[in-house]
Amino acid sequence: MTPGQHTLTLDAVGVDGVARSSVVYITVGAEGTAIYVSTIEAEAGDLAATGVDAGPLELLALMLLGVGTVLIRRRNRTAC
Repeated sequence: MTPGQHTLTLDAVGVDGVARSSVVYITVGAEGTAIYVSTIEAEAGDLAATGVDAGPLELLALMLLGVGTVLIRRRNRTAC
């Protein structure tokens, strides 16, 4: 197979006489081997979306560090 995205359509008739069809998506790499095989079509050129947007959590962490620093400094001033 040539490198790139390919589609295989599988058609069959079950023992109950009902026709069935299924599509399999295959991506072939430069080496000629399948690098993606699934019943879900791959999006060309896109990376998988993983993780979470940590921006709000980073802001919360910085605020908590700031509050902690202020509380420690106040405690140290009253202790002396």
